[in-house]
Amino acid sequence: MESMYLHGAEDVAQAGRNVASGAEVIRSAVSNLEDITSRHQRFMDDWLDRLESILESDRTARERDTPGNKCGREVKS
Repeated sequence: MESMYLHGAEDVAQAGRNVASGAEVIRSAVSNLEDITSRHQRFMDDWLDRLESILESDRTARERDTPGNKCGREVKS
């Protein structure tokens, strides 16, 4: 079998390697973004849980300290 030389074959091969390399960079960036997004979601969930707890404690304290509530019990509204 005879070998045939194609003009530009090296350029095509190099372009293929460049595309493969670029795809790997994109995969890595997406993986990092997924990790960052996941950590941010956990942070926000924890933050919202703490905020909800603080607001509930504040609401309970205000109900307990309502004028006319001399026994210190919660007032049902």
